[in-house]
Amino acid sequence: MEVLASDPIEESDKKDSQDGTELVTAKITVGFGGHTYEMTTRNQNRHLESVSMVMVSGPFESFKGEWSFSSYGAQGCQIDIDISYAVSGLLGKAIKLVQGKIVDKTVSSFTKRFDWALSRK
Repeated sequence: MEVLASDPIEESDKKDSQDGTELVTAKITVGFGGHTYEMTTRNQNRHLESVSMVMVSGPFESFKGEWSFSSYGAQGCQIDIDISYAVSGLLGKAIKLVQGKIVDKTVSSFTKRFDWALSRK
């Protein structure tokens, strides 16, 4: 599995001033088994606290996830992820075989993006 692209495609033009919530629509393109899959998610970002994702379109029957961040000061932070999805057919069988690799790649890609976002603040 290879993440081919991961980009915001639409950002809200205003943040909720009370809790810093920002809405972002993002698309991820993944190459797997000689095929390319795209998934679009609507993400609710709470700065340095969490990101909630809900699939808008993609290869899954359903998909949602939550990233949570716990600060440890100068030592860094802990990132927890909770993902639930439903998929069937050939894609479902393939995902079950490589589920661990998918999670590892997703976490790695997200961590790189998170580090980049923090460097811009």
